Amino acid sequence: MESKRLGDGSVRVSFTREETVDWFKAAIDRQHYGKREGMYFCGEVTDWGARLTEEQERWLAVRWAAAAMLDPETAEVTFNWGDISDPYRLRAEDEGACCGRNYFARAPGSDVWVEFGDLPAATRDRLRARMDAGEVIDACTVYQRERDGTTREEQLDGTTREEQERWLAARREEGARIDPETAEVTFSWGQVLDPYGIYLKEEVPEEERGRIVRNYFARSPGGEWISFDDLPKPTLDRLWARMKAGEVIDPYDRWG
Repeated sequence: MESKRLGDGSVRVSFTREETVDWFKAAIDRQHYGKREGMYFCGEVTDWGARLTEEQERWLAVRWAAAAMLDPETAEVTFNWGDISDPYRLRAEDEGACCGRNYFARAPGSDVWVEFGDLPAATRDRLRARMDAGEVIDACTVYQRERDGTTREEQLDGTTREEQERWLAARREEGARIDPETAEVTFSWGQVLDPYGIYLKEEVPEEERGRIVRNYFARSPGGEWISFDDLPKPTLDRLWARMKAGEVIDPYDRWG
């Protein structure tokens, strides 16, 4: 690994191929699982700004209908990494897309995965509450265990996957309490899909190898830093608006 301090005070980090070659295997597997399970639209995509095709609208209508009937007490849940503004991959790829976790749910045995943004608020809130309580097991993890014939938990510095998920859930809870009018904002350079730097090497998609970007964080004054990925959309939108208006100052003075 090499690091270089830039003129704006930020640090650029780069890794050799040997250092990154094993980072993305598990996440690639997750991407393949998403395709296998039909989470994404498989037809012709449309450009951003263009109207969706009739085929895409019919495809979405099936998911909206399924969303209305989904029981959060029995639903299966998983996530994948991708453009948070296009979780179903209906649009042409955007190099400037904001990547993060997209969560999906489905009824047991169904082949229709519904992105959380399409769920009724009450269903979505109940699912998140069950996830935070550790009552929901990632469907992709279940699939991988059944396929590989193992129930071994991956470890990260002695931390189990469940403990890791609880830690992330606490970040989301804190993010929900942040007031965008008083929040502090900063950034750090790192993996676009792992802003906290907590995942195993295998849990980041292969296509993201070596992609080091600015990851933005917010906190209540004096509080813990929360990734923009874990903020509610209204909070996120307001923070971006204040940043663009020059109303937010990085406490470490690293804007550039």
